Amino acid sequence: MKTIDELKQEIANTTLPQKTKEVFYRVLDTADIGSLSEKDQMRYESELKNYLDTMSCIEYATVKVREEGKAEGKAEGEFEAKVSIAKSMKAEGMDVALISRYTGLPVEQIEAL
Repeated sequence: MKTIDELKQEIANTTLPQKTKEVFYRVLDTADIGSLSEKDQMRYESELKNYLDTMSCIEYATVKVREEGKAEGKAEGEFEAKVSIAKSMKAEGMDVALISRYTGLPVEQIEAL
């Protein structure tokens, strides 16, 4: 009879989609858990809970980083648009104070353009 590790290796060597492989791995892990002592099962379940909690935290952090990246990108794009508009307005000879009022950019920054 093959060991759980041997079966997992056979699954890894197949051309099955990764999601399907993961299902088989979970089934094999569950079968392997059944042969543990009660104490070892409790320890396994505790470690599994810690692992799942950690993975949830990582997933949450990943989502947050993506959201923050999008927000930063949007803010950067809006800033670049304001600078572009300010440059055009300045090139047309508009008053710097007026440009500042419409774009929200500081007068000093507009003067430096």
